[in-house]
Amino acid sequence: MEQFFALFRTTIFIKILHLKIVILIAVETAGIKVVVVDDDRILS
Repeated sequence: MEQFFALFRTTIFIKILHLKIVILIAVETAGIKVVVVDDDRILS
């Protein structure tokens, strides 16, 4: 039973970590897109 809880906690920890990485990548990608849009406005 304790092994199950240890595995459960580890799984949740990994999922939260993965989610944080995905959000970071999404924010960085969105930031790059915003910069590109701003550059296009400056050029036009």
